[in-house]
Amino acid sequence: MDRPSVSATRELLESAFTAETLRRFCQDRDLFRPILASFGSRQGLDDMVDRAIEYCEKQALLNELLYELEKANPRQFARFESSLWNAE
Repeated sequence: MDRPSVSATRELLESAFTAETLRRFCQDRDLFRPILASFGSRQGLDDMVDRAIEYCEKQALLNELLYELEKANPRQFARFESSLWNAE
C-alpha cells in the first residue's frame, strides 16, 4: 500500500475531530493509546493532530490510523479519500 499524504491526513483529522473526540479516539484504541502521553491537558486540536501524525509516522501506523478513522467516521473519510494517497 502506498504511503498516505501527511497533509491530507492532517486535514482529515482536523475535520473529523475536536480535541475531546481525538483524545477519546486514541483512548479507545490500544494501538494509539501511547499518543495520549504527548497531549497536554489544554492542548489545541492542531497541536494534538501534529502529535498524532508524528507518532504514527515514527511507528509506521499512518495506514492503520486511516483504517480506524474510516471505521469511526466514514462520512468524513469519504470526503478526503481521493486525496489521501496522492503524491505530496
